[in-house]
Amino acid sequence: MAEQEFTNRGGYWLPRFPNLDRVLLLLVIDALLIFASLNFCFLFRFAGAIPEVYLKQHYAPFLPLFFVTRLGLFGLFGLYNWSFRYASIHDILRVVYASAVGSLIFIVARQANWIEASRFILINEFCMTLILIGGLRFSGRIYQVFTQKADSDYRAILVGRHDQVEPVVRDFMRNPANHAIPLAIVDKNPRRQGRMIHGVKVILPEEIPQTVQKTKANLMIIVGNTLGDETRHIIDLCRTHALQFRRLPTISGIFRGDDGQLPLQKVNPEDLLAREPVHFDVASLKPELTGKRILITGACGSIGSELVRQLIRLEPEKLILLDIHESALYLQERELEQTSKIVPVKTEFCDLKNKKALDAVFRRHHPHIVFHAAAHKHVPMMERFPAEAVINNVGGFKHVAECSIENDVERVIYISTDKAVAPSSIMGFTKRAGELLALAYAQRKTTKFLGVRFGNVLGSNGSVIPIFMKQIESGGPVTVTHPEMTRYFMTIKEAVQLVIQAGVLGQSAEIFVLDMGTPVKLVDFARELISISGRIPDEEIKIVYTGLRPGEKMHEELHTGLEPLEPFAERLFHIKSDRKVSPECIALFDELLKSAAQGNPIEIADSLKSTVLRAEGLATETKGFEADKISAFP
Repeated sequence: MAEQEFTNRGGYWLPRFPNLDRVLLLLVIDALLIFASLNFCFLFRFAGAIPEVYLKQHYAPFLPLFFVTRLGLFGLFGLYNWSFRYASIHDILRVVYASAVGSLIFIVARQANWIEASRFILINEFCMTLILIGGLRFSGRIYQVFTQKADSDYRAILVGRHDQVEPVVRDFMRNPANHAIPLAIVDKNPRRQGRMIHGVKVILPEEIPQTVQKTKANLMIIVGNTLGDETRHIIDLCRTHALQFRRLPTISGIFRGDDGQLPLQKVNPEDLLAREPVHFDVASLKPELTGKRILITGACGSIGSELVRQLIRLEPEKLILLDIHESALYLQERELEQTSKIVPVKTEFCDLKNKKALDAVFRRHHPHIVFHAAAHKHVPMMERFPAEAVINNVGGFKHVAECSIENDVERVIYISTDKAVAPSSIMGFTKRAGELLALAYAQRKTTKFLGVRFGNVLGSNGSVIPIFMKQIESGGPVTVTHPEMTRYFMTIKEAVQLVIQAGVLGQSAEIFVLDMGTPVKLVDFARELISISGRIPDEEIKIVYTGLRPGEKMHEELHTGLEPLEPFAERLFHIKSDRKVSPECIALFDELLKSAAQGNPIEIADSLKSTVLRAEGLATETKGFEADKISAFP
């Protein structure tokens, strides 16, 4: 044999043969095993002593046919071209098929009097061949099973449906590079309790604590999708029992980072909700959008891009995507060229502050529905640049509204925020101004104007998830403004479903609010995110408090006492009343926009606040005003 190379395979040393040498070696070993199997059967048949006459007349003539048939069929069925370490049920079947066909040939030969062998010998030989040949080929898997537990860094409990968990368990058993061994499978279906999947026992959720103590598990893995409450319960168990937590994005390759540590996993925003996610049946709105041309401003932002994805599935006549961010618009255009084959999609690179250019877009496409998602939204940044906040958020929407009226748009959906309720920031006041403008236009024009008010949207650009995740990835600390600060949270999918449903079914001058449950403390949210990322809050990742930033409120609210909520659909409310805005509302904001182009930041901020109050018809100056009396949509 040529010079041998040696390699460490699975922790033990074996010679590495070129492929032909490996096949020849297996042929020799198989021949020896076949010979041993046949001899055992004959010896067993004759109680340990084969008659000499039988050896010469029957046994010896049988050997050539026996070896040629067995080895030929083994090659034909591919028994010499698989990896023993990764042998599977399909490989077992190949051994069975090859052995069964060979035994069938021997039976035919016996019936034709070509060979002399009893049925007892042929049956036993078939069984022995399966045991010896199959055992050889599964020796790698058997060795791996017995050595894996000792070599595994992670002792895992898997949570999920059996059909999702089964391939994961199989992969763990076959691939030692995962450095994990499954110890139990959690399935909430009581009929599966006690069953075994690849040797791993299925347990009920209530058995997790005692299983952790008994098995010394150190890792919990969610396989597939779980609801928010289920995930949070699992996270609580992980905290209680000091388990690391993972959601499985792929079957393999999630356990080792470049530094040998468990890598952080992508966070599912629904895991962080302190309630069940809300799911609206937006598919039922498809007939309402048939034949409609829809314009989305801010189409490349978090909300805008999700609007695009969901509206495409409802198959309107055309989507017009408008944004000022050139690179993002270009990338979205390229993506939609590949994914959108049914709905025509047009992109428009346009600044809302340029009314002439915006009007050209409206005249070019004649949209029926406008979703206004474009806005500056970061509170601390807008505190520093109030002129930009006013010109973009107020002036930009005013241009959209006027172009919509002038071009006979059917309805305009204004996307607002909880920061517009009793506003304390420049950004909040500009969004309140947008709500007031929408109401003012709704009272005097045929175009319908309605709004949707959000809490914090998880996973959107600039939201707490990417900020906290970046801090966690760098080892902390995670910065929280105040230990008592609370916020309402919703997912991007929830937000956009709410926008579509309200936008299509709502009436002019209404504003819609999602039932987002109780507000969540930011510090609890941060600890939850740290745990989901597989770290221990306050130990591996510290939390520090930085204090309230300019314009921030300790607690947000979704409506005031002057805005009674009325049920509209399941977990969806709308605000309706008889209140009107000032008849001079639009003129007041025209004056504000003129002053924003030339005033200093302090003057602009004061002017913005006083203009919002005057547009509400509540006050003529800012001194002594009561913020909780400010309301927008009637």
